[in-house]
Amino acid sequence: IKKVLAPSAGEQAVIFDYDTTRKFTGRLAQGFESPLRGTRAIATDLVFICSDPLFYATSATTVINADGTETIAYTGSAPAPMVITGDPDGAVIGAALSITNAATGEVVSCDYPMGDHLIKFDGEREVLEISSDEGATWTNINSYLSSTEYFFPKLEPGNNALTLTG
Repeated sequence: IKKVLAPSAGEQAVIFDYDTTRKFTGRLAQGFESPLRGTRAIATDLVFICSDPLFYATSATTVINADGTETIAYTGSAPAPMVITGDPDGAVIGAALSITNAATGEVVSCDYPMGDHLIKFDGEREVLEISSDEGATWTNINSYLSSTEYFFPKLEPGNNALTLTG
């Protein structure tokens, strides 16, 4: 716990259990000052310094209906990973898929004949997955990621032009 909350780690996402849909950006202001209670417990007060006084949603959804470019306005103050799920909606999709964020130049692409499966580009974990049961279970298919276009795009503060192909 001390390592995860170390003030030397700098600013991180701070999410409190009473409202897990919101996050602050901050850091722990001081170390632990309370004695341990046994080998695995502590009762202590944690003080955080949040340089940005606003809180942000931990997730948001934007729907893009087809190939092309969609501009997404992101009002956060730090880069945010994206999780992009593709649903062919009954169509059979060929092999080449890619996602580009023109704001960052980051591109992730794969060469997987997804057919009518759902496909997920998970930028939080940097994995590529498919699902044949409408998202109930996911199978990792990272071996189909491009070896040269392997930069899961992040949202940057401001406008992000996402281009979807395939």
